[in-house]
Amino acid sequence: MPLALLCLDVPVLLLVQAPQPRVVAVLRDAGACGSVGPTSPKGWTTARVEGHARGSGLRPVEPHLLVADGYDGLLLAIRPAEGEAVVLEETYADEALAATAAATLIELFDARREDSRAVLVNALVTAFVDLDLDLDQLVEALEDALELPALVAPAPDRSAVVSRCDASLLRLAARAEGRVRLAAEGGWGILAPTDEVPDVSDLALAVAGAARRSEPTILLWRRGTHAGFRLWHGRADVSWSWGDPWRRVGAHNDAETVLHALGAASSRSLEGDDVVRLRALLHRPGDDPLLDLVETVGLPAAVGTALSGDGRAPLAGEELVDPASLVRGLLDAMVDAWGHPLPLMRSHRLPCAAYTAATVVATLVMLGMCGLSVAVLATDGAVVDQAGTGAEDWAFTAIATALTVTLLLTSTHRIRRLRHRRTRR
Repeated sequence: MPLALLCLDVPVLLLVQAPQPRVVAVLRDAGACGSVGPTSPKGWTTARVEGHARGSGLRPVEPHLLVADGYDGLLLAIRPAEGEAVVLEETYADEALAATAAATLIELFDARREDSRAVLVNALVTAFVDLDLDLDQLVEALEDALELPALVAPAPDRSAVVSRCDASLLRLAARAEGRVRLAAEGGWGILAPTDEVPDVSDLALAVAGAARRSEPTILLWRRGTHAGFRLWHGRADVSWSWGDPWRRVGAHNDAETVLHALGAASSRSLEGDDVVRLRALLHRPGDDPLLDLVETVGLPAAVGTALSGDGRAPLAGEELVDPASLVRGLLDAMVDAWGHPLPLMRSHRLPCAAYTAATVVATLVMLGMCGLSVAVLATDGAVVDQAGTGAEDWAFTAIATALTVTLLLTSTHRIRRLRHRRTRR
């Protein structure tokens, strides 16, 4: 087995010729998180794997296709129904192997188009020999040549993001995404879609990454008759859905874990009847489980408004956030939060972490320059093919030493501050 398959810590696309329950079991056995789609009429099931997984566990015994963009480049692994497995890696591939992989794919997916072989060979050679295709382009070429099952879940018809994080961070995330509606109610911030940005699901990930561990973020969505939510709070990342054919797989999606996370994120203490109502809601939903969830957990009423009808009904006190560049968004966010001490520093993952990383990098650069200047003086310039040394070399060494010491002290201070922030969470 190639080393690249021993452990995967990158997004993976896995297509397995097996029913959905079997593919769900494959992901769980591999310790992976992700989503598994419905089984196609031809018996194929799509799995989108996120983050760390045991690569060997993602090679089931059933026929399958695995595509990933790892640390060493693109990776494509095929296990046919009969015969030897075929693996293509950027570090080891040629035109003959690409042609073999194309023929295996055609047989595996029963491709009937006359030009399927030519399209596949061209795509695989371009991706793995010429190194001129990225993951998305490779998957697009595979979809063009083969009859694959649905590779991604359809976008929600309606969605909303609600979070306890600072309004300046919500506005910053919204401006990076596009024109989005922003409202506030009861200590919560609400992001709702517009005609320009009809789905705010991606915003939920950005907001959850910026929020403090004590600040929950919830994505709620509808897709036809299906509905669901995903909650980030502290170390918890849980989700639940009603009727969704795409199943979420992870270590924290059982009912009791979801109930505990909802209770911790609720605006009020959930006890007794509320817990019973929530448990019943997860397993025996009524006509509108999302609105029932909003009411039971104590989320703002504006969330229900954003999820009802066509999702465009005005929210109380809403504002329209226009798109802006990252620099402009950061400046505006700091101005918006001027009345709060270091508002953006609440998140160690944004400015505080960036400032610390930049300081450490600058320290390492100056340390290298200081070492080189000392070496120049010690070798009388021989280390850089210089004939002797002068006053400017001594002056540069003194300045570099002073800057290095200053940056070392600053880096130590910033790292301690960052650790202190994390400890306080």
